[in-house]
Amino acid sequence: MIDHGFAAIAPTDIMDEEGYISLPFPNGKNIKEDFVGSHFANYDSFLILSHFKGHAMGGFGDAIKNMSIGIASTAGKCWIHTAGNSMSSPWGGVQDTFLESMAEAAGAVINSLENRILYINLMNNLSVDCDCDSSPAPPELDDIGILASLDPVALDKACVDLIYAADPQKSASLRQRMESRNSIHTLDHAEAIGLGSQEYELIELNPSDRVVSDNQDISSKFILNPAYPNPFNSSTTISYYLSSASFIELSIYNLKGQLVDCICKEKQNSGRHSYKWNPNSTSTGMYFIKLTADNYTNIRRCIYLQ
Repeated sequence: MIDHGFAAIAPTDIMDEEGYISLPFPNGKNIKEDFVGSHFANYDSFLILSHFKGHAMGGFGDAIKNMSIGIASTAGKCWIHTAGNSMSSPWGGVQDTFLESMAEAAGAVINSLENRILYINLMNNLSVDCDCDSSPAPPELDDIGILASLDPVALDKACVDLIYAADPQKSASLRQRMESRNSIHTLDHAEAIGLGSQEYELIELNPSDRVVSDNQDISSKFILNPAYPNPFNSSTTISYYLSSASFIELSIYNLKGQLVDCICKEKQNSGRHSYKWNPNSTSTGMYFIKLTADNYTNIRRCIYLQ
């Protein structure tokens, strides 16, 4: 811990330093219990902070993997990798049962803490390799952001969708890694055994891409709401509120900053306005909704999936 610098940031706890304990998960298809460090019993809640990126075995590293493999003891890691067949060797397991066992081990942690868990995923340095790799491949994909949820399945699915919505060329290696390991099966199984839902709404908080004029009191002038639903696969509704009559321009831009669609450009009265955007022949990916009203501009992101 000292050599890697963790001790300089916060107190550290090697949870299996004094052995391990069993956490039951009776609903498991492959494993009925999870083995974690004995110090796990000292905590009544967790914050699961995960670096979302690729992984050589799981396809991607996410909150569920961090909660299962990350919290498991040495023996517990072997137990998960082999779907309950060994506590001394991690090798020889079948891929899909390994993915399922990760979800089941995570379920044991969730049940033991009675859902008192907050999940945060960091989508930066998006290499195809895990942080545990001593020589990871350099990132090819641009940083995306930080996501948080009380539902680990929804959170991880949102991260997956953002990878697929990113630049196709830059995300190709990571997508290939995920698909070659059938990584989405982890989330499918996690949802099936009740860990959460893959349905979600993406809500932006203080987005870094919001542009305003020098007067930061933008809320007194107009409000651009998040698109809903988001992500979407056919159409999404864009709504906003004007506190006074204004000349507005509502447009859609792609990741290259190119204009994709001009939805509206006119003088409008105060009040709430909404439009439904149908991408039609537009390719899947991330898009920016830009609303300009007089001297104020606000931008929201949305993700189009087919």
